[in-house]
Amino acid sequence: MAERDERKSGGVRGAARRLYRRLRGGALTPSRAGLSVGAGVFIGCLPLYGLHLPLCALVCLPLRLDLVTCYLAANISNPLFAPFLLIAEVQLGSWLLHGHGATPDRGLPVAELVGRFALELAVGAPLVGAGLALVLAGIAYRVVERRQTSDPRLDAAIHAVSERYRTAPPKHGYYVRAKLRFDPLTRELREWKQLGHVVDLGCGRGQFALLLLELGAATRVSGYDYDDEKITVARHAATGLDSATFHVATIEDAASLRADSVLLLDVLHYLSRDAQRELLERVARELPAHGRLYIREASPAASPNSALTRFAERVGRRLRLNRARQFQFVEARELSAILERLGLECQLSDASEGTPLDNYLLTCRRASSSSESEPAPAHEEG
Repeated sequence: MAERDERKSGGVRGAARRLYRRLRGGALTPSRAGLSVGAGVFIGCLPLYGLHLPLCALVCLPLRLDLVTCYLAANISNPLFAPFLLIAEVQLGSWLLHGHGATPDRGLPVAELVGRFALELAVGAPLVGAGLALVLAGIAYRVVERRQTSDPRLDAAIHAVSERYRTAPPKHGYYVRAKLRFDPLTRELREWKQLGHVVDLGCGRGQFALLLLELGAATRVSGYDYDDEKITVARHAATGLDSATFHVATIEDAASLRADSVLLLDVLHYLSRDAQRELLERVARELPAHGRLYIREASPAASPNSALTRFAERVGRRLRLNRARQFQFVEARELSAILERLGLECQLSDASEGTPLDNYLLTCRRASSSSESEPAPAHEEG
């Protein structure tokens, strides 16, 4: 009987621990902390009292954010702060709707006063919530980031590369700094070693190529992108670097893929299935022994995280952050099978840790004979 009670108690405790881990969504990384706090603050500013916890759960559980942190942040609408939030929301709504602050007219019928108040609140609450969410999410990100073990070498490299974009147009400068600070790929790059000459297909503004140079992982980088505005930004950022060149060209028309390493980061899905296969065949054909291919892609799986990732891509197109005409997302297993048939050995890893997105990274190497033990020297562009 005692053993049965002990097993039952252990089972209950185990289930409770699993539930708690599920509610927390995983390790509290800076990105997850910022997103959880931001979501909670936004929800808390909405005058939907009694529904804040269900709304937090509705957002956090599918996206694997931290529900506990989110709900704590939603308590910004506690009895101490709620009156000030309501006043700010109503006043902002009134300014936007009527051009002046809220001034109750005692001569109006009560029903009209209530309706006017509700409309002003409905307009002002989401805007006040969004503003506070951005500020407090940024603070949460910084607090958690500072608590974690920093990498001075990586921080110095990020700062050096960011400085190269200091005079870029604001929309490009802000984008580059955000990518370098918040994209999980930045942390992944510090583990890449001895890449030699790197060809970056779909390089965009060139921030990751320049970061590889700054970290000493690459000896030379050649970037290709068909967006001439982004290439202009990349070229300006690479001023004074003989080891970095950027070219206006589609990734299918890149002049040469003969390099020690090839990057396809968040670009393969812009091509049709036939064009994807043709490009991969070309890369595999020109990749030397010991050559490496890195592919990061969004998963097309049927999950909220994948749907959010694909939605972000479509928003990027709407905002003209990219000029995509189509999206053809490929499952990691399918892509890995294609590459292995082309003679590459592939390793799959997660590329979205600490975010609610669903990206994967394929690290592929040219299969080589056991007699080859030394890396091939860097190839020059043809």
